[in-house]
Amino acid sequence: MIYVLDTNIFLRFFVHEDEKDFAECKRLLNNIKLSQVKAVVPGIVLAEIGWVLGSYYETPRTEVAKKIEGIIKHKGLEIVDEYDWLEAVKLHESENVKLIDAIVATIPKVTSKEWTIVSYDKDFKKLPVLWKTPRQVT
Repeated sequence: MIYVLDTNIFLRFFVHEDEKDFAECKRLLNNIKLSQVKAVVPGIVLAEIGWVLGSYYETPRTEVAKKIEGIIKHKGLEIVDEYDWLEAVKLHESENVKLIDAIVATIPKVTSKEWTIVSYDKDFKKLPVLWKTPRQVT
Protein backbone atom coordinates (compact mmCIF):
# COMPACT_ATOMS: atom_id res chain seq x y z
CA MET A 1 0.00 0.00 0.00
CA ILE A 2 1.13 3.52 -0.77
CA TYR A 3 0.00 6.29 1.55
CA VAL A 4 -0.81 9.89 0.66
CA LEU A 5 0.23 12.24 3.46
CA ASP A 6 -2.09 15.13 4.26
CA THR A 7 -1.06 18.56 5.51
CA ASN A 8 -1.85 17.90 9.15
CA ILE A 9 0.69 15.08 9.35
CA PHE A 10 3.49 17.58 8.78
CA LEU A 11 1.93 20.39 10.80
CA ARG A 12 1.53 18.18 13.87
CA PHE A 13 5.16 17.15 13.51
CA PHE A 14 6.49 20.69 12.95
CA VAL A 15 4.36 22.53 15.49
CA HIS A 16 4.39 19.85 18.21
CA GLU A 17 1.24 21.04 20.00
CA ASP A 18 0.08 17.58 21.05
CA GLU A 19 2.60 15.00 22.28
CA LYS A 20 0.63 11.93 21.14
CA ASP A 21 0.02 13.29 17.62
CA PHE A 22 3.63 14.44 17.36
CA ALA A 23 4.88 10.97 18.32
CA GLU A 24 2.58 9.25 15.81
CA CYS A 25 3.65 11.55 12.96
CA LYS A 26 7.32 11.27 13.90
CA ARG A 27 7.04 7.45 13.88
CA LEU A 28 5.28 7.50 10.50
CA LEU A 29 7.86 9.82 8.91
CA ASN A 30 10.69 7.73 10.35
CA ASN A 31 9.14 4.52 9.00
CA ILE A 32 8.95 6.17 5.58
CA LYS A 33 12.61 7.16 5.83
CA LEU A 34 13.50 3.55 6.73
CA SER A 35 11.50 2.30 3.71
CA GLN A 36 9.09 0.43 5.97
CA VAL A 37 6.19 2.53 4.67
CA LYS A 38 5.75 3.89 1.14
CA ALA A 39 4.30 7.38 0.85
CA VAL A 40 3.71 10.34 -1.44
CA VAL A 41 2.92 13.99 -0.83
CA PRO A 42 0.64 16.01 -3.11
CA GLY A 43 2.25 19.24 -4.25
CA ILE A 44 -0.84 21.13 -3.12
CA VAL A 45 -0.16 19.86 0.41
CA LEU A 46 3.25 21.56 0.31
CA ALA A 47 1.51 24.81 -0.61
CA GLU A 48 -0.97 24.43 2.23
CA ILE A 49 1.82 23.68 4.73
CA GLY A 50 3.61 26.86 3.66
CA TRP A 51 0.45 28.92 3.91
CA VAL A 52 -0.60 27.59 7.35
CA LEU A 53 2.89 27.85 8.86
CA GLY A 54 3.37 31.37 7.53
CA SER A 55 -0.09 32.81 8.19
CA TYR A 56 -1.56 30.99 11.18
CA TYR A 57 1.66 30.12 13.04
CA GLU A 58 3.56 33.22 11.82
CA THR A 59 6.62 31.12 11.03
CA PRO A 60 9.37 33.12 9.29
CA ARG A 61 9.72 32.45 5.55
CA THR A 62 13.24 31.11 5.91
CA GLU A 63 12.00 28.49 8.39
CA VAL A 64 8.96 27.64 6.21
CA ALA A 65 11.25 27.20 3.21
CA LYS A 66 13.60 24.97 5.22
CA LYS A 67 10.72 22.77 6.40
CA ILE A 68 9.24 22.38 2.91
CA GLU A 69 12.69 21.67 1.46
CA GLY A 70 13.08 18.98 4.13
CA ILE A 71 9.85 17.34 2.98
CA ILE A 72 10.93 17.47 -0.66
CA LYS A 73 14.29 15.91 0.19
CA HIS A 74 12.85 13.40 2.71
CA LYS A 75 14.07 9.91 1.82
CA GLY A 76 11.16 7.79 0.71
CA LEU A 77 8.73 10.59 -0.14
CA GLU A 78 7.69 11.44 -3.68
CA ILE A 79 5.82 14.60 -4.70
CA VAL A 80 2.74 13.99 -6.88
CA ASP A 81 0.76 16.58 -8.80
CA GLU A 82 -2.00 14.91 -10.78
CA TYR A 83 -5.52 16.05 -9.85
CA ASP A 84 -8.97 16.26 -11.39
CA TRP A 85 -9.73 19.90 -10.65
CA LEU A 86 -13.28 19.85 -11.98
CA GLU A 87 -14.19 16.80 -9.88
CA ALA A 88 -12.49 18.42 -6.87
CA VAL A 89 -14.68 21.49 -7.14
CA LYS A 90 -17.77 19.27 -7.39
CA LEU A 91 -16.73 17.27 -4.30
CA HIS A 92 -15.94 20.47 -2.41
CA GLU A 93 -19.46 21.70 -3.04
CA SER A 94 -21.48 18.48 -2.80
CA GLU A 95 -19.70 16.90 0.20
CA ASN A 96 -19.05 20.13 2.12
CA VAL A 97 -15.30 19.48 2.56
CA LYS A 98 -12.29 21.75 2.28
CA LEU A 99 -11.19 22.36 -1.30
CA ILE A 100 -7.68 21.02 -0.74
CA ASP A 101 -9.08 17.80 0.75
CA ALA A 102 -11.30 17.43 -2.31
CA ILE A 103 -8.32 18.05 -4.59
CA VAL A 104 -6.25 15.38 -2.81
CA ALA A 105 -9.19 12.97 -3.12
CA THR A 106 -9.09 13.30 -6.92
CA ILE A 107 -5.55 11.99 -7.38
CA PRO A 108 -6.16 9.11 -9.84
CA LYS A 109 -4.55 6.43 -7.64
CA VAL A 110 -6.59 7.70 -4.69
CA THR A 111 -9.87 7.55 -6.62
CA SER A 112 -9.01 4.03 -7.83
CA LYS A 113 -8.26 3.12 -4.17
CA GLU A 114 -4.70 2.02 -4.94
CA TRP A 115 -3.46 4.66 -2.48
CA THR A 116 -4.76 5.50 1.00
CA ILE A 117 -4.88 8.99 2.48
CA VAL A 118 -3.27 9.41 5.90
CA SER A 119 -4.75 12.27 7.86
CA TYR A 120 -6.35 13.30 11.13
CA ASP A 121 -9.04 15.10 9.09
CA LYS A 122 -12.30 13.18 9.43
CA ASP A 123 -13.74 14.99 6.41
CA PHE A 124 -12.11 12.26 4.33
CA LYS A 125 -14.87 9.96 5.64
CA LYS A 126 -17.27 11.97 3.46
CA LEU A 127 -15.25 11.28 0.33
CA PRO A 128 -15.02 8.11 -1.77
CA VAL A 129 -11.44 7.32 -0.67
CA LEU A 130 -9.51 4.99 1.59
CA TRP A 131 -8.49 6.87 4.74
CA LYS A 132 -6.44 6.06 7.84
CA THR A 133 -4.98 7.95 10.75
CA PRO A 134 -1.22 7.79 11.40
CA ARG A 135 -1.82 5.39 14.29
CA GLN A 136 -3.47 2.93 11.88
CA VAL A 137 -0.41 2.99 9.60
CA THR A 138 2.44 2.70 12.10
